[in-house]
Amino acid sequence: IINKDFVEYEKKGGFVSEALNLLKPFIVCNEAEGAFYLFPSFQRVLDLKYVKEDLKIKTDVDLRNWLLYERGVATLSGSDFGQMGAGYIRFSYAEDRNRHIIPGMKYILKVVIELIEKSGEISPLKVEDVDAKVGELEKKYFM
Repeated sequence: IINKDFVEYEKKGGFVSEALNLLKPFIVCNEAEGAFYLFPSFQRVLDLKYVKEDLKIKTDVDLRNWLLYERGVATLSGSDFGQMGAGYIRFSYAEDRNRHIIPGMKYILKVVIELIEKSGEISPLKVEDVDAKVGELEKKYFM
């Protein structure tokens, strides 16, 4: 049972990391290393004009709160883990992959693409391509 769970967490971690990295350089995600959370850098998202000037989001704590209260996404800010975590957001992938992880990644990518585009920047991924790209990753990791 433990080995089966370990394999599932390993797949979910790879999936989430690769999905977030679809928006590189705006999100830069580490690879999963035996845990059930990732700690991607959102510093380039925090530096976006729309984020800073219109939404008045200045820190990872502000971004965490905005994601929760405005977009319904529960994360932790990197600063919750100390000063070295500033600019990072912590994502857990301990939830069910089909009910939470896969749709959650589609959603968070679309939210960040919106922030990029409203800042007048060019996103490395178009919102209309999110479902297909995430679907490719779903097949790679879970089929």
